[in-house]
Amino acid sequence: MKKTIFGRISCFVFAIALIFVFVPSFVGCSFDDTVKKASKKLNSYAISATLSEDGKQVTATEQVKIEAKNNALPELWFHLYGRAFREDSRILPYSTTSTAKCFPNGVNFGNMEVLSVEADGELAKFSYGGQDQNILIVEKSLKKGEKTTLEIEFVLSLCETTHRLGYFKDNVNLGNWYPVLCVFENGEFVADPYYSVGDPFYSECANYDVQFEYPAKFEIGSTGKIVKQTQNNQFVKAEIEAKAVRDFALVFSTKFESKKKKVGETTVEYLGYAGDSDLDKNLETAALALATFNKLFGQYPYRTLTVAKTPFLFGGMEYPNLVWIADNISDDVEKAKVIAHEIAHQWWYGLVGNNEVSDSYIDEAMAEYSTVLFFEKNDVYGYSGKQMVEDAATSYELYEEVIDSIKGTVNDTLNQKTTDFVSEYEYVYVVYVKGTLFLDALRDKV
Repeated sequence: MKKTIFGRISCFVFAIALIFVFVPSFVGCSFDDTVKKASKKLNSYAISATLSEDGKQVTATEQVKIEAKNNALPELWFHLYGRAFREDSRILPYSTTSTAKCFPNGVNFGNMEVLSVEADGELAKFSYGGQDQNILIVEKSLKKGEKTTLEIEFVLSLCETTHRLGYFKDNVNLGNWYPVLCVFENGEFVADPYYSVGDPFYSECANYDVQFEYPAKFEIGSTGKIVKQTQNNQFVKAEIEAKAVRDFALVFSTKFESKKKKVGETTVEYLGYAGDSDLDKNLETAALALATFNKLFGQYPYRTLTVAKTPFLFGGMEYPNLVWIADNISDDVEKAKVIAHEIAHQWWYGLVGNNEVSDSYIDEAMAEYSTVLFFEKNDVYGYSGKQMVEDAATSYELYEEVIDSIKGTVNDTLNQKTTDFVSEYEYVYVVYVKGTLFLDALRDKV
């Protein structure tokens, strides 16, 4: 079908309408039944991993059970996002303007190496491919309906960085850290590299059982539920279960202090730094955001939601059951904005999936406008949803004036690939700011 602008936006609006009709219907089911039902017939990952004592390397074995549900698969392709940080990478996961913020102590490098692959117990041939040697290609074909089990052994070397994947000071960020199966659609694998603009990730929901061993000096935050923790000498082993999630991430710190609160059937945890004066305040914001979005969008179906403070070059980052907020945000309203925005992503990207490279406006604009709704429903911050929309309108008008005076033309197309934006600056103003104005106008029309 030809994807015109009107067609895409019409489908988007129709999808949102369906969400408001059908997502709340899950509330009638028992809390765990929703996830249990969604987890059936999904691919599964069983990962056994160890973080080195210095927090700079992960060694792991990953077992992936795959079924070719809708199409025959000529090969099996996996994203290897960790390879974007290697020294000879051609497509960098950070821009030149953010290099200093990404590497406060100077540019350095990491890597991700696959040591072996087995398919159904036998060694399988594999190679690196993709635009920047960012894809693991396993020579294993599947007929439609056929199943296989792969075992991938890999080593992840981390760089010192404030990015999604790396270590910095007392923290380790493990976002997009393991081989994850590429989505197969329209007769091919979607194999976009780790672009510097936006969140260049696209994956299907799967089930995860993770055993992660890490130095006892760290505290942990993760996707899913930690079902068991045991300590052996200087290491702790966490057994973690996550069903029907789109991704699996972790964060570690030697400084974490935990605060928890129950919202319905979900335990909300805030991981700040010991001695912070805003631990309770940020926990309350996280709990209020979850409660607000439960009412607006339908009940969050998972048992856990963790908000973790960590060094990060952007304001925040979303993963299933786990969101990060940058540890350098000092303004209270800005903290509340980031927490609400990232928790909104639990619906827009997490529960309602989209290709974040080709259609980033769908999840980012929805998460940003959800933040407008958060402030509209909660007046305890001295900042309103109306004010957020007005601020967006003012800043976008100024942006257009500045860009027009420099270039003579403004690229204001909302539904374009992240790679079509010439800078992070342009991406933010069009996707986040204009996206907010678009949804506010759409709401007014409806």
